Amino acid sequence: MNCRIASVALFLLSACAENSTATAPPSSPPPKVAIAVTNQAQPIQSTRRTGPVTVALVIDQFAAWVARERLALLPEAGAQAGGFARLRAEGTWYTDVRFAHAITETAVGHASLHTGKAPHEHGIVANEVLVAGASRGILVDSNTRSVTAAGVSVEIGSSANAVQSELVADRLKAAHPETRIYAFSLKDRGAIVGGGHHPDLTLWYDSKLGQFVTSTAFANALPSWVATTAGPSIVEQKVDVPWSLLDAPWVREHSLTQDEQAGESDYLGYGTVFPHRARAAQQPFAALRAHPITDRLLLDLALQALDHCPRESPVFLAVSLSANDYIGHLFGPDSYEAWDELRRLDASLAEFFTALDRRQGADHWSLVLSADHGVLPLPEVNRQLASLGAANRASSVRPKEFGGRILTPELVKIARRAAEQVLGKGDWVANIVDPYLYWSETARHLPRPRFEGLRRGVVDALSKVTGVSRLFDVSTLPADCPPYQDESLAALVCRSVHKGVGGDYFIALSPGYFFDTLYVPGYGTSHGTAAIYDRSVPVLVRAPGKIATAQVVDTPQSFTVYSQLLGQLLEL
Repeated sequence: MNCRIASVALFLLSACAENSTATAPPSSPPPKVAIAVTNQAQPIQSTRRTGPVTVALVIDQFAAWVARERLALLPEAGAQAGGFARLRAEGTWYTDVRFAHAITETAVGHASLHTGKAPHEHGIVANEVLVAGASRGILVDSNTRSVTAAGVSVEIGSSANAVQSELVADRLKAAHPETRIYAFSLKDRGAIVGGGHHPDLTLWYDSKLGQFVTSTAFANALPSWVATTAGPSIVEQKVDVPWSLLDAPWVREHSLTQDEQAGESDYLGYGTVFPHRARAAQQPFAALRAHPITDRLLLDLALQALDHCPRESPVFLAVSLSANDYIGHLFGPDSYEAWDELRRLDASLAEFFTALDRRQGADHWSLVLSADHGVLPLPEVNRQLASLGAANRASSVRPKEFGGRILTPELVKIARRAAEQVLGKGDWVANIVDPYLYWSETARHLPRPRFEGLRRGVVDALSKVTGVSRLFDVSTLPADCPPYQDESLAALVCRSVHKGVGGDYFIALSPGYFFDTLYVPGYGTSHGTAAIYDRSVPVLVRAPGKIATAQVVDTPQSFTVYSQLLGQLLEL
């Protein structure tokens, strides 16, 4: 039964019936409860929790086309019934939620979901920016230090200070200061924007150290319970767990590829066929990120956070599951690995939901699930499928484009060579940190006629690269971008940039092309473009008594539906 709407409010349980157009606001909001904050190390409740729990879940790289193609293939009944089947039965599924920006990367997507704004406003314009000649994570903050299990370290940490729009978590803390806020991810950019500036705990995984960390922006020490849930010794144990297929017949039935598919990455010696062993990789802690076991580790952290706060506390859990992204990058979304990750994630979510039922009662927790961006299949897979023509098994929703990988080091060489052809030897192009080209300080101070010659020469050279669609001079983009309904490339790029952040030229790619991740140059796949397969993600929401059950919305929705739903459930 479909119930098509233009706004999220139309999907309230009290107002949605078959073919209805009701517009009633949310009803029966959960009660506000005052709490006393405590940092006890052991669980302090002995009975079921009474404070409401709201979960903001983001699955990294979970494309709308993947959800539409595969959720119905997951177990829906019996002992094997998974988490996605439960969400579909107990809530509403928006199948086509579209970001309004052209730079579909993790930091950008999370910031957009948790602010309800585009990068043009919130200021998170890429995963990484150029700082002092080197690429650096956009949330890295030189005024902070990393906090590990051993305490404050000398390493620079990260913070939410780069986010220039109000985050849902910050609105929540201001409106309901008694609410406990916890945020967990493998990535700093996945955790920090979910937890906001003032979380009770924000953790992300440091793959160099092999442990979860925070920064002095949020705390000067980790709670003792973190060590027993996801401390260094626990991570060491996880590294030793091999990754084998959970349901080999199911994976073989649905995958379009063989276990070893052309284009897959052998990252750090992690291998391209099952079983995968992180311990055998050159950097085991880094390889572990591409193991489904990390999904459970993050969900365990969320449950332990619940167990270590007063049972009457309202709780907001922001969890970003990153394994799907690493797996997709390395092996592609059609691989055995991607299918097994989905199957395992489905089981992990089912266990997580059951654990919430035990702690809360099934009627006293809500959840909004989405993704930060989509993904393109491996070019090698799409070429093979195209060669098969109508005989292939590819679904109608699956992207068919195939182009190739754009390696930024090669673009830098082309840009610098073009610059020297115009001006001679010199430091003219600082670097390219996708999707931005950065001029050097020397170039910025050139007399205008010489700079114009440099600009034309470099732009002309890069424009001739196969896969490059267009270069946008950031300085000439309008201050006021078109409304979100405008999905033209120019509008999407305009909403992707923020004055004073990022580079000088935005490099937009043609459909089917993507910037190589460089995990293993020339292998794997990615996202980050304005194409619909990168911009369209699902949203599934479950909120007993407030959100309609077993509903599907196929009409395209704005990405703002995610923050709107959270705002309604959190009484903001």
